[in-house]
Amino acid sequence: MPFLAEDGTGIANANALISVAFADDYHTTRQNSAWGALSTDKKQGNIVNATDYLFRKYTKQIPGQPFTLSQGLPLPRLATNSEAAPIPAAFKEAVAELALINITTPLFSRRNAGDTRIKIEETTGPITDKWAAGTGNPNASPTFDYIEEMIADFLMDGFTGRVYVERA
Repeated sequence: MPFLAEDGTGIANANALISVAFADDYHTTRQNSAWGALSTDKKQGNIVNATDYLFRKYTKQIPGQPFTLSQGLPLPRLATNSEAAPIPAAFKEAVAELALINITTPLFSRRNAGDTRIKIEETTGPITDKWAAGTGNPNASPTFDYIEEMIADFLMDGFTGRVYVERA
């Protein structure tokens, strides 16, 4: 499937929330040199992975309904005037950040089910592998608090996975 960025109209086959140009501008402004070193194909792949991660994790928490039934992504949402609501900049920026993270950190867990071991050392010649017992869900994807904070204002209350405590 070719790279196709959403333009705010509800494109049927869109697989990316942002364009490479948006990500380039975002990372240039923040002097993220690791992004600039990537080829266009690698940038596109990271953007698609970042979009997938964001929507697999947060789609159910985004209020409203998709603008069209045939759109490829959960955004844009339907506005009250039967037009597409603008895609919040926070979602676009979150995808740009996740695309940068994806250069060095997989956004999705790809471990075998039941394998909770964590590699603590790796040498290649003459081979050294050291593993430690892990804990938790072996298939859980990582959570990025910074990303959650970026988009929290656009998610339905109670779905951020955080507990708020108030004194009586």
